[in-house]
Amino acid sequence: KHAMNIEGLTDKKNLIKYFLLIVDNTAFLHKADLVDIERKLKFNTNAVITSTPNGYNEYYKLWLDSITDNHYKLKPIKVLWYENPSRTDEWANDMIRNMGQEAFDREIGLKFINKSK
Repeated sequence: KHAMNIEGLTDKKNLIKYFLLIVDNTAFLHKADLVDIERKLKFNTNAVITSTPNGYNEYYKLWLDSITDNHYKLKPIKVLWYENPSRTDEWANDMIRNMGQEAFDREIGLKFINKSK
């Protein structure tokens, strides 16, 4: 369900010189894992961090930082459902009927909202 992978290249002294951190479903990780990710980002780690929102948690703080102060020098990218040519209004309406408006807004509309239950 969650994936976290760290790849590093070493120099001749076997010291890690370059990192690529890949994290998926970031908003669903435990706070301790997110604190560890933030610590790694402070050391100029290259990272790909993906997730759908999951309320106002540590991932929200990381996203908010990326679009405001950007302490970690992240490049935020948000791809919305309607940017996919195969997703139509009819598709969206079917999804809303099946999952409800709030779940659609959070999981597909990528809105940071608290879960009602």
